Amino acid sequence: MGKIDLFRASSETKVDLQLDIIKELKNRAGVILGFNIIFLSIIFTNDKSLFNGINKISLYFILFSTFLLFCCLFVTNFSRSPEPKRFYESYRDKKEEIIKQHLIEELNEDFKDNKKQIGSLRTIINLAIWIELISIMFLTTNIFPII
Repeated sequence: MGKIDLFRASSETKVDLQLDIIKELKNRAGVILGFNIIFLSIIFTNDKSLFNGINKISLYFILFSTFLLFCCLFVTNFSRSPEPKRFYESYRDKKEEIIKQHLIEELNEDFKDNKKQIGSLRTIINLAIWIELISIMFLTTNIFPII
């Protein structure tokens, strides 16, 4: 195996790991979103005195957190190159070394793009969690006042 093959294999492995991280972050967002939906359904379907007695600002923050998490589930703009048809048409007559070098360049671009995507997903999920935790703290102190 030559140097170029090693670079390509290493780059493919890194991009594949990034795609796994994106899937894991989306799964995490889905689990927390499920918790939010259960929590909100308890608030909305339980005794109306519970709903009327809670701090509405905290409720709006939980709804905003739910919206952020919901948006994380629909992120699909991660990179995994090359596009097969375009790649075939552009490189079918090129030498193998040129094709491999192009693949490495595209994988490096994918890595940079996916790194930004992962950072954005982590930031949104962390923001949603912090908003939710603070809101739940306010809600629970309102529901279960300190004696």
